[in-house]
Amino acid sequence: MAKQKTKCGKIFIYLAVIAIILGIIGVIIIQKNISGKVIGGEQSYSLSEVSSHDSERDCWEINDRKVYDVTLLVQIYPGDLKAYCGREVALPLDRDLLQQYEIGSLD
Repeated sequence: MAKQKTKCGKIFIYLAVIAIILGIIGVIIIQKNISGKVIGGEQSYSLSEVSSHDSERDCWEINDRKVYDVTLLVQIYPGDLKAYCGREVALPLDRDLLQQYEIGSLD
């Protein structure tokens, strides 16, 4: 009986590690799935390009002519952010928080 519990515990740990690794891979894929035109070393996006990223699974937003990929934030905090996917955000946002999600500027 003790060996069976130990075996179940090891299997649970292996599954947890695999889940963590898959989660990290998913974040990397999301972060690398960014396209845009490079202008002076900075990514530049058209309004129509940003507006095509309008779902909870692929959410870009505009704030002060800067473009943010907030897909991860929307999945964690779906509330108000989800309503602005693919659009200009009308709410005041925490710039320190958003800075890490900035991917470029609006053309």
